[in-house]
Amino acid sequence: MKYRYLWIVLSLSSSPSWGQPSDVEVRKLSPAGLPTSDVVSFNIKVSPDGEWVVFQVDAETSGISDLFSAPRYEGEPRRLSAIRPPGSDPQFRFFVTPDSQTVVYATDQMTLGRKELWSVPIEGPAAAAIRLSPALAMGQEVDISMGLSDDGSRAWFKVIGGGASELWVTPVDGAQPPNQLSDDLWVLEVLGAGERLLFRAREPNETKVQLWSVPWNGSASPTRLNGSMIEAGNVRELNFAYGDVLSPDGSRVIYSADQRFDEVFELFSVPIEGPFTASTRLSVPLQINGDVFTALISSDSARVVYIADANVSNRREMWSVPIDGPSEASVRLNSPILSGYGVVDVWERNNFIVHRTQVSATGSTNAYRVPIEGPWQSGILLNDPLGPELEVFSAAQVTGLDEELVLIKGDLRVDGKLEWWSAPLDGSSSPHPLFGNPPAGSGIDSQCRTDSSSSSPSRGRLYFCGDLLSASTSELFAVNLDFSSQAERLSYSIFAFGGEVQEFRVSPDGAWVAYLADQSVDERVDVYRVRSDGTASPQRVHSTPIPADSAAQRVQWTPDSKGIIYVADHEVRGKFDLWIADSTLLFGDGFEGGDTQAWGLATP
Repeated sequence: MKYRYLWIVLSLSSSPSWGQPSDVEVRKLSPAGLPTSDVVSFNIKVSPDGEWVVFQVDAETSGISDLFSAPRYEGEPRRLSAIRPPGSDPQFRFFVTPDSQTVVYATDQMTLGRKELWSVPIEGPAAAAIRLSPALAMGQEVDISMGLSDDGSRAWFKVIGGGASELWVTPVDGAQPPNQLSDDLWVLEVLGAGERLLFRAREPNETKVQLWSVPWNGSASPTRLNGSMIEAGNVRELNFAYGDVLSPDGSRVIYSADQRFDEVFELFSVPIEGPFTASTRLSVPLQINGDVFTALISSDSARVVYIADANVSNRREMWSVPIDGPSEASVRLNSPILSGYGVVDVWERNNFIVHRTQVSATGSTNAYRVPIEGPWQSGILLNDPLGPELEVFSAAQVTGLDEELVLIKGDLRVDGKLEWWSAPLDGSSSPHPLFGNPPAGSGIDSQCRTDSSSSSPSRGRLYFCGDLLSASTSELFAVNLDFSSQAERLSYSIFAFGGEVQEFRVSPDGAWVAYLADQSVDERVDVYRVRSDGTASPQRVHSTPIPADSAAQRVQWTPDSKGIIYVADHEVRGKFDLWIADSTLLFGDGFEGGDTQAWGLATP
């Protein structure tokens, strides 16, 4: 089968627009604050209806961030939390309810060092806040780990200190008093699981950590889920798994514990409501000090795939087993590993497992596909045999096209040059390179920041940063996975020495990409947006900042794909405010069709 190479093409049909368009409304959302005030860039939330932005900023006391909200279109920012005392904990946890009406937060706004749980209308004011947590004893406070029920009507939280670590639940409107759910257990970790809460906890006068389940509404006492455990045993942290430990159908939970033998962490499954006598071991017998490293529940809730060093210490092999066991039904999915590390990563889709496995002591890895029920002899090598210095770095399945594909990121043809490759899931042909020529530099830029939805294929199109055309200059690119068009550069050519694209986000509707780059002036990071199909040139969404080295941070989209939110020191160097480039004005006449002629452009 012949390769259909995709050559990089440059969009030179029109010049980029560096000045803010006259029909773009850029608005500062944060309050004027102090000369040193900064918005906390990693803790910004847009309400689900897209009408409000909630954020932290030290507007009145330097170094003490308070909670604010700002209406998206017009109006002043509103304080949501009370002014906190000097020396308050900088950690701040908050959630916006799904109906976009309420903000739930934990902070020490009344007593220094004592965090409490509060709810407040998203439009404020701070005086309308309701305390949700109970009266706390001396030395107690609310832990910043907290969560909302799926419908947002209830919140769980932990009360810690004073010789206790308790699980509580409260309605977010404060209509009823909070309810303690953990009895006299010492709670360590909590996870929402549909109508129930999962938590790891110790019983009084015990050292072992066990797994419990309790209804959100407190209609029953906590139920222990793990089987009988040795005195030195512990249930491992619930983030050990790929994805959730709760099955997609909500019926069963998987957990890892040294339940039978000290420091031998095996895999178990149990119904979410218990009882503990229904717990069943899933993993094969492990060697002394052996471990189940991670596990993955299939999308149909039928099976669990797990990785363990069952036979040789630290040699990771992969098995598949029905979710309700027994362990004797486990089937090994990887071919025999004679040396090397073993299975590194796994993905599941449509009853197939794609895995990346280190097959030699030199560190080289390959990508394989195998049916989730096995046997390993049915596995297929998805990439051509590699040289000793080459490696597959990642592999994941892609659906929604005429044929199911596996995307492979690796230096498959030139050592040290990362490229994207596409291979049919059935292994019927060799991988197709998505770049016509090897990159000029090291290829895909893994340091370019984005989120999981933007870095995953969207509507059959993949977005990424890399120095494909000029070594050490990272630019933004897109490629179609169905080979219907050529790959293209979305960002305009970087002409500032040392400039690069640093971050990008794809809009929720997939039509646009917003990105951060110092592409016109080195070390001045601006915000740009470009049509995701490349039919219009990129355009900076704001006017020229006052500081010569202004730096925008943390770009994100509003839910309707029409607003770009970001943090930047546009006005005063080092003073990072919250901004939005927004409204239908941002996408004026010709927006839907990509016609930019009607956009009045200002000069830089």
